[in-house]
Amino acid sequence: MKYTNLLKDLTTVYAEDIKHPKEKLLEEFERFINDSGYKVEKWLNTNCVPYELLIVDETEKMTHLVIYLKNITGAGWEDKPDIKRVQVTNIRVASPDNYVSTTASQTMLILGYYNYDNNPIMVAWDAYRYVKHKTNRSCYVNIDTLKRAYQAGYLITNNSSQKVWLFDSYHFSKFLEDYIAYNRN
Repeated sequence: MKYTNLLKDLTTVYAEDIKHPKEKLLEEFERFINDSGYKVEKWLNTNCVPYELLIVDETEKMTHLVIYLKNITGAGWEDKPDIKRVQVTNIRVASPDNYVSTTASQTMLILGYYNYDNNPIMVAWDAYRYVKHKTNRSCYVNIDTLKRAYQAGYLITNNSSQKVWLFDSYHFSKFLEDYIAYNRN
C-alpha cells in the first residue's frame, strides 16, 4: 500500500513505506546515542522487542533502557495516507519481566524510526500509556509533524491525543532528559 512519505528536501511523495531490518534499527539507534554524547555500555537483549541496553553519558552516569524500537509505517488507512504509526503490545502482558518504572537511571521507551530518503528521525511515545490494554495498540504521528521535527531537530507535541517527542540524532540526550523528567516516579 502506498502512503505519503517525506523526501530529504521535505517534499512529499506517494510511495511504499521503507521497512528497515532489525539490525539496521539497532545500528541506527546506537548511532543516535553516540551522536548525542552517550555511548552504549552493554546491550542486554537484542533478540526481540523489547530490547534492553545500558548507556553512559560523558560523566559515566549509567542509564538502563527498555525499548520497543520499530519502523514507522503507514497506519493502514487508504483515505488517510498522511498518518504513520508503530504498533505495540502491552509489555506487562507480553514481557512482564521487562517492565521498568522510570527513575533517574532507567526508563521504558516506545520508539519509532523513520528514514525514507536517507534522513533518519526518531519518534517516541509515552510507553506507560500502553501498559493497561490487553490487545495491540498503535502510536500515531502525522507527516506534517515529522516535517516540523525535521526542521526543528527536536520537537515535543501532541498527535492523535498522544504526547510525542521527535528528535534527530543530535538531540537524543535532550529527549532522554525530558522524557525521564515527564515519566519519573
